[in-house]
Amino acid sequence: MCGIARNSVLMSGYPDEVKKAWLGVDYKQAGIAGHDIRRSNVPNTRIGYRYDVLCEELHLLKVAYHSRQEVILFHL
Repeated sequence: MCGIARNSVLMSGYPDEVKKAWLGVDYKQAGIAGHDIRRSNVPNTRIGYRYDVLCEELHLLKVAYHSRQEVILFHL
């Protein structure tokens, strides 16, 4: 539940000052660097895992996009 609450605050329309108060001053930094376990009660290992999975998925999308572009150019 803590992870859901943390993500809800990140995606909310609250002003930056409110998010800084709730999540910490570095909340905009990616991964563990922007995480303060004392404010979210989400373990750093969980935040790190989620960030690593996100990076891997973005990499797979990039590879798929570029391979698709090569197929399109090959058929032109």
